[in-house]
Parts: sequence; C-alpha cells; structure tokens
Amino acid sequence: MDEYRTIFTVCSDMILSKADRASLVVFVGWEDPVYDFYAAAIGMLPFRGITTALVTQRESYGDLLYYQAPSTVFEINGSEAARMGMFPIKAVFGSLHDKTLVQAVDEWDPVDISPFVNHPDQTAHPAVHLPFKIGALTLPMLTHNGSYENAIDALGQLLERQHGAYFPIVSCGETCDALGYGEDILRALNQKRGYYFNHRSGETYKCWDNYGSQELFDCIADAKADGLPIVVVAVGGGVNGNCIGLISACTNTHLVEVRDVRFDECDTTPYTNTTHQYRFQAVHDENPSQKDQHSNTTHSRKHRYRQLRCTTTMLRQVRRRHFHLLRMTRS
Repeated sequence: MDEYRTIFTVCSDMILSKADRASLVVFVGWEDPVYDFYAAAIGMLPFRGITTALVTQRESYGDLLYYQAPSTVFEINGSEAARMGMFPIKAVFGSLHDKTLVQAVDEWDPVDISPFVNHPDQTAHPAVHLPFKIGALTLPMLTHNGSYENAIDALGQLLERQHGAYFPIVSCGETCDALGYGEDILRALNQKRGYYFNHRSGETYKCWDNYGSQELFDCIADAKADGLPIVVVAVGGGVNGNCIGLISACTNTHLVEVRDVRFDECDTTPYTNTTHQYRFQAVHDENPSQKDQHSNTTHSRKHRYRQLRCTTTMLRQVRRRHFHLLRMTRS
C-alpha cells in the first residue's frame, strides 16, 4: 500500500504543479536499483506518459524495459505488445559504458473467442463477433445474446480455456454488488481461489484511494508468488472499468470488463494498451432483479496500461474532491 500511495501522491503533485506532456522527469535512483521501478511507474501515469530520464546506480544493464516494485505487486514490462511500444523511460544514465539496447516487442496474443463464434447451439449461445481495434491491435469482441446464466458461463469457459487455473479478482461497486452480479460472476468463474473486491460506486469516488487496499495487494502478491495468472474482472459501469483497469495495468495482470449497460450506451472508452479485454454487458429488462431474464453482451480483451486521460482526472481529484469530472468520450 505504501508503494501505491507513493506513486499516486507524486503523480498528483506533478499534475498540480502544472506538469504537462512536454515536461521532462529526471529520476535519480537509490543505491538499490530495484527502486528504479518508480521511474517507470511515475513516468507512465500522467497524460499517457511523460518523457523520463533515469539516473541509475545499477552495476549491470539488466532488462531496461522491465521494472518490478520491491513488493512484487506492481510491475511494468515495456516489451509487451499490449503497451504498443509506449514506454516513458527514454534514456538511462549511470556508471556503465555507453550501450544501445534493441528489443523487439512481444507477439500479440489475444484471447481466443472462436468457440463462441457461430456456436453450434445458437439457442444457448447466440453470439455475434464484432470488430474492435485500439491502435494497431485488433481486440476480440463477442456479443452474447443468450440468458444471463449462459452468458456468464460462456465467460467462465473462455477464461479457463485461455488461462487454465488462475486467480480471479472480481471488482464490483455498491450498485452491482446489491444486485448480486459480482458474486454470481465469481462463482461462474469456478476457480479454487479468488478475491471479491467491493468498493464505492460512481464518478464521485473516481479516485485512487477508493481502488486500492492492503488486502487486495496482498492477494495479488500471494497469487504471483504461487505462479498463478491473475485476472481482474471489473463488473459494472465505466468508472469501475477505468479505475480498477488502471490497477490491473500497474500490477501487470489481465483485465476483464463486465458491463451492466449495452455497449452502444457507453460514453467512455478505455485508452488501453492491452493483449485482450473481455467486456461483458448485461442488458436490463423491466425487472432488473430477475437476472435470469436478462440478455447479456460479452466482449473480450486482456489489458495492460489503462486509460490515462482518466488517470489524470483521478489524480487531480485526490486533492480537490469537489472537482467535477467529465466523462471521457471516444476519440
């Protein structure tokens, strides 16, 4: 939690001090080079990244695109295709000889949704494949128009097929929690271990201290220590998806977004560097308590770096809670 608080406090101070996209961050590292992680984390967040120069005391070059916090909870890997080559550290200075390092970006590996495209049982799984792109990355999107139970079962099947055994973290605001969606989805994922993260809902609470807790980060650390892939499932509206998606980006975990509105009603879009995201949208009928009567939409993508325009407004709200945030529109 101290690492999380440090990152967002420093970034908030930078923005309030009128840093902008033309700013240059010079980060002077500690004797222990593990703390060079903060250069990548602090440079990554505001405005989708501020140009950062790292002055390091490391005694070997190591991997200059990979940084992990001392706790192991937070990590940034600049070579992942999900980041689309966007990385804030542009130069590194230290006691070692000059060296130019070249590293190819990893291959794009999106989730495979083919089992539910033209599914043989169209009564149970009437799914439609929709096109979706972020930058140069084509993200698989699947609209599921079946029953509530069949749709969340399809979500569970796709994630298990993609990851095998994994550690799910279901993030749910108060509204969707009251309807029981979050617990339903956690059960449908059918994993031996998992964590249910409930928090306050809406734009008013779109701030970093609402989306992090010591218990949450302990679960992430334990799952990483056990070698389990971690899948963060954001259930509800765009605020939860944006904010917990940012946590997922900072912790280098997979992201699943479960919407409770139709896709064409969403007025926010994630500015994401992702390997795949799975977005699932529940379309409400006249009686939202009857979840078995809902038709549902699913769409998929694994994430990394989450919306940074949203991040900027989150950070500004840390110091000025009365500041009214505008919803971000697609651009």
